[in-house]
Amino acid sequence: MIDLGLVVARLLHFAAVTNLAGVSIFPLYAHADAEPMVLLRWRQRVLLAAAIAALFSGVVWFVFAVANMSGTLADVADREVLWTVLNETTFGRVWTARMLLAVIVLGVASRRFASTAGPQPDWIMSFLTGALLASLAGVGHSQIEEGVAGVIHVTSDAAHLLAAGA
Repeated sequence: MIDLGLVVARLLHFAAVTNLAGVSIFPLYAHADAEPMVLLRWRQRVLLAAAIAALFSGVVWFVFAVANMSGTLADVADREVLWTVLNETTFGRVWTARMLLAVIVLGVASRRFASTAGPQPDWIMSFLTGALLASLAGVGHSQIEEGVAGVIHVTSDAAHLLAAGA
């Protein structure tokens, strides 16, 4: 059950974050002129939904990761286990930074959704969502390597994720 939950949470998180980055980056290279207003409103709704999904799935991923590390879902309620995962594992430290970034992305997406401003290039959202997507390289299989090989692996994974998202 824990393994299945972890796989599903990661799948949903990767899908939400990839969608978030792709929908943010798309207008930067797709429109020679201003983006049509109807497309802008549709894109803003997708961004908001994907930002919510990214934050929610990120939290669920953390719950199942903690359960996977400790061996039981009950340990998710144990403060000592949570503290250990958050502060003494690379996953916990990177996850904390990623969730802070996800909250910022959700705030910006909410503000953009409520805005009545017309179409304009949104470099801020593209940068934030690109950073969120690239940061997935810090919690994946690239963490196996150490030293220069680890840096190269994380960097190439991040570039691969950004290319897939764009």
